[in-house]
Amino acid sequence: MDLLKRLTDLDNWNFVQEKDKVKLYDNTTDSVLFVRGDAKLEGHELTPEQMAIVVTFLGTRTHWDPYIRHGYVFPFEHSRFESLFVADLNTEPRRHLSCVCVREIKKDVCYTAMSSVEDPRIPMGDSVRADLLVSGWRIQKTETGLDVSYITKIDLKGCVLDELRQQVPLCVGKAVEYAEKNGYPPTLTVCTAQCKYENFFSGRNSYMAILEGPGHCSWSISKKMYPLGLCVIIKGDVEYRLGAEEFSVSEMKGRVEVYIKCVGKKFAREAGVRVYHPKIYKVMPRIHY
Repeated sequence: MDLLKRLTDLDNWNFVQEKDKVKLYDNTTDSVLFVRGDAKLEGHELTPEQMAIVVTFLGTRTHWDPYIRHGYVFPFEHSRFESLFVADLNTEPRRHLSCVCVREIKKDVCYTAMSSVEDPRIPMGDSVRADLLVSGWRIQKTETGLDVSYITKIDLKGCVLDELRQQVPLCVGKAVEYAEKNGYPPTLTVCTAQCKYENFFSGRNSYMAILEGPGHCSWSISKKMYPLGLCVIIKGDVEYRLGAEEFSVSEMKGRVEVYIKCVGKKFAREAGVRVYHPKIYKVMPRIHY
């Protein structure tokens, strides 16, 4: 995280070109070549935290990052702001990443930093592991919107040309386009309970969280992400409140599972209005993650 923050300062960066509304830079620090892409999200429809969710969840990233095929996020061990994930890269020959992701969330600026790690839970077998020295995002609120910066240094072990490496940070523009068109996944803005697991899947924009009470939690909800409304399924002993752009649970006791997804088009059409459809289950077959 400290290295990422140092690199977000534009000093010592060399401007390369502007392409597809993304300003591209490179930087050689301690004989290591970093690349960078800067883009702008106009307006304040999204907060820095909500945009940080767009660039963090693998379920959204596979839509706007052409280099990520699919991945898996492991249950949290320490904090919901620290996660371990493995991803298959869309390169020839195939490469894999196993990374730790750390987020720092503040009102006006958010950082997301990733770096390669080895972990016994991620056996790589005969596959080739790419080495991510650092990769990360700074999302800064401005008077006109959000400044979104993506910085990376990745060693793909010989399967990428130097000229292609500069194309990698172009995905920051794709991330901004995704957010403009689709909004953001459910964003856990307040959590006094323990968050054991959190993920987002692109099928029906499905989100899940596994929590451990006592405590309460609140999510902000994007109308663009759920234009017809949303179905919320809760397993556990809780009280809940569901509004147009916010969902919350309180009075949590023990383990609680929360699932959010789009309502079906037929269900929404028959209702005739934007639908909020909560279901509470005291006993429900466990959904494996």
